[in-house]
Amino acid sequence: MTRQMKVDSMKPFLSIMIFIVSLLTIVFCKMEVRRVGYIFWKTTKVEKGIKDTLRLKSLEFAQLTRPDRVEKYARQFWALNKPENGQVVQLTSTKLERN
Repeated sequence: MTRQMKVDSMKPFLSIMIFIVSLLTIVFCKMEVRRVGYIFWKTTKVEKGIKDTLRLKSLEFAQLTRPDRVEKYARQFWALNKPENGQVVQLTSTKLERN
């Protein structure tokens, strides 16, 4: 067999191999697209959960730091009252003054 005959006998095999490799490459690319899409969907779902948690925590913080609630808590547990005239201590740079 001459070299040309060997090459001619290999052409059908090579063309079938190229075709199979092309098909496997296409299948691999489609699988990767699905995998990345799933990861994106999962990440979006986690992000939505975190945003919901942040919104709930912000609402809870706003409720806990309402001025009337803080004042009520201070009066109830720390026995703090509203300052009357003459009770406020003013600080100056050199000494304490009481009004």
